[in-house]
Formats: sequence, C-alpha cells, structure tokens
Amino acid sequence: MKQDMLSEHFSRNELACKCGCNRIGGYPINLKRLLSCLERMTEFAGTKPVITSAYRCAEHNAEVGGVKNSYHCRDMAADLYIPGINLNQIARLARKSGFTGIGKYVQKGFVHCDIGPPRSWTE
Repeated sequence: MKQDMLSEHFSRNELACKCGCNRIGGYPINLKRLLSCLERMTEFAGTKPVITSAYRCAEHNAEVGGVKNSYHCRDMAADLYIPGINLNQIARLARKSGFTGIGKYVQKGFVHCDIGPPRSWTE
C-alpha cells in the first residue's frame, strides 16, 4: 500500500477535509469501520465510489451548512456517487456494504453514507 493510502482503494487525500486543512479526524476506530464499508461497496459495485466529502473539520462543516454533531466530523460519514450507477442502486449497495445511515440527495446527485444509527431519507 502506498504511504498516503488508508486502505486498498482509498487515500488520505480522498477522505481528508476539503477546506484545505487536509485533516482527518482523530477517531481511528470509526475511520476503520468507514473504510471497511467503502471497501465492501467497491467490491460489490465493481468500481470505486467517488467521495465528494468525508471528514470535515468543525469550521468547514459550518461553512457547508452541516449539522452541529455531524458524523462527517467524527470519521463516520462519506458523501459519494458512482458514475453510471443511479442513486437508488447506490443506496442499496451502501446498505449491503454495512452503512446504516443512508440519505439520497437527488438534486445534488450524491448519497450520504454513514455508520450511525439505522435510518434513511431522500432530499
């Protein structure tokens, strides 16, 4: 595995905060679970999802309108899409991969996947 790789398919850069601080959270157990689900999703889909947002520092989370106790701030969530696969299929893949919180953002074209309490929604 290359030095910046956190798992077989996912790099630190892909999961780091997008504000420029380049941080990931300090929750190694959560990050390991998140990566495990992402790796399973990659296996089931036959291609790697594109992560648009994973870890967010508190400042960036506020900037993007995230909720105060966002799972993104605790290494527990990723927003993603898979080219050529619709959001309903991605949501099913997410559930099969072990994600428990799944939100489809139809207008924005991504699925929020987290390892928090079981729930689902569509916006």
